[in-house]
Amino acid sequence: MKKTKRMLRMLATGLVLAMTLSACGAATPTSSSETTTAENTAEKEPIHLTLWGGVPAKSGTQDVVDAWNAEHPDVQVEFVYYQNDNTGIAKLDTALMSGEPIDMFFSYYAWNLDSRVQSGIVENLDDYGAKEFVEAELMGGLENCLQIDGSLYAIPTMYEPFGLMVNQSMLDEAGVTIPENWTLEEFEEINRALTRERNGKKVYGSSLYYTYLPLNVPQSLLGADYMYTADGTASNFDHPAFLETNSTLRDMMNEGIALSYDEIFSRTLNDSAHAAFLNEDVAMIPYTSWMLRNVKNLTDFPHDFVTTFVPYPTTSDGAENPYRGILNGFLSINSQSEHKEECWEFIKYWVTDGSVTMTEKGGKISAWNKVSTDDAIIMTLGPDRDKLFDVEAYKATAYNPDNKFLINQYCTAIEELTNMYKQESEKYFLNTMDDETYINTLKERGDEIIQKALQ
Repeated sequence: MKKTKRMLRMLATGLVLAMTLSACGAATPTSSSETTTAENTAEKEPIHLTLWGGVPAKSGTQDVVDAWNAEHPDVQVEFVYYQNDNTGIAKLDTALMSGEPIDMFFSYYAWNLDSRVQSGIVENLDDYGAKEFVEAELMGGLENCLQIDGSLYAIPTMYEPFGLMVNQSMLDEAGVTIPENWTLEEFEEINRALTRERNGKKVYGSSLYYTYLPLNVPQSLLGADYMYTADGTASNFDHPAFLETNSTLRDMMNEGIALSYDEIFSRTLNDSAHAAFLNEDVAMIPYTSWMLRNVKNLTDFPHDFVTTFVPYPTTSDGAENPYRGILNGFLSINSQSEHKEECWEFIKYWVTDGSVTMTEKGGKISAWNKVSTDDAIIMTLGPDRDKLFDVEAYKATAYNPDNKFLINQYCTAIEELTNMYKQESEKYFLNTMDDETYINTLKERGDEIIQKALQ
C-alpha cells in the first residue's frame, strides 16, 4: 500500500514537472507562437504622455489632443487643465518640482518660463532642431521667439494681438469717430463723450485694466522690455510715458469717465473686463484674442451691438507705438520626461495642424505661418463675424504689417518687478500718493530689485 502511494506521488510529481517544462517553453511550435504573440502585445502598448495647460479643454485643447490620439495610437496624450492664475501656476510649479509625471506643459508669461528654466525643469530644445523649425513654420520666425540665454526652451503656439475693443453703437450714439494715431489726450476726450446715462444706468467710457496692469501704453511704445533701461541693468519707470499714461488714467477715474479702481477691484475686472463690456457697462476695454470667444458667446453674453477695434493711444508727442502683439502659449518639455522625442513630435503637431483647431474653437490664433490672414480671421471671428464684429477694423489692427511682436530680451527678476509695478500702481490709483512719489517709488524699488538680482 505504501509502495503504491509512493508510485502515485512520483507520477504526480512527474506530471507537474512536465507541465512546468511545457509552460516554460519546451520547444514546441505552439509555445513559440504564444511567446511571440505575448511579445508583440507588449510592444504595442502605447506610450502615455501627460500635458498640462491653462486653456480649458472645451476651448479646443481637448480637440487637439483627441485628433493627435486618433492619428497616433502608439503615443497617447492626456490633457490636465490648470487655472492660469496665481493659484494654478503655483500648482503646476509644485507638481513639476515634486516630480509628478508631467511630460509637457504650457507657460503663458515670460517670467514663469524663465523661472522654470532656471530651476532646471525645462528641456533645452536646440538639439531637437527647434530653431530651424520655428524659422520655417512660425510667424516672424526665430527673431520673434522668446529665447533664454540664446536657447529655445519653449515653442510659442499662438499669436495674440492686443488693442481696444469698442462698442460701435455707443460711438454712433455719441457721434464719435476715433482718429488714427490718437493720443492719450484724445483718448480722454472720447471717454468723456462716451460716458452717459443709457437705458437707465451710467455707462463709462472705459475700464482701464488688463492682466492686473493699467492700460499699457508704455509697453506698446517701448516693447517687451519697457520696464528696463536699454542695457537691462536698471529700471525704466522714470521714462515719461509711465507718468503721462498713468496720470491721464487716474484723472479719468477720478472724473468718473472711466471705472474707478475701487470698482474695478470690487468687480474683479482688473484681470479682464469683457463681462462689463458685453453687458454694456463700459464702451471700451483693453482686449486680446481669447476674449473674442466671449463676444461670440451670445448665450452667456447676449448683445446686439457690433464690436470694433482700435490700437492703444500714444503719448502727446505722437511717438510710434507699434508693439501690438505677442507670440504666446509657450509649450515646453519637462527635462525629466522619459519620452522627450515623442513630446517634440507632439509639439510640432500642435504648432502646425493642431493649432487650426485652437483658432476655430478657442479663439487662440494660430502662430503657424501656413495659415493665411483671411483664413485666420474667418476661423477666429466665426460664421457670424459680419453681425458681431467690424471685420475690416479687426484686420487693420490685428494684422497691420507694421505691427511688432513683444520679445523679452531681459527677464531679470521680471516677476518681482511686475508685481511691484502692480502694487504701487494700485496705491496710486487709490489716490494714496502723488505723481512724484509714485514715479520715484517705482524707480527706486525697480532699481533695487534688478540690481539685487544681478549680484
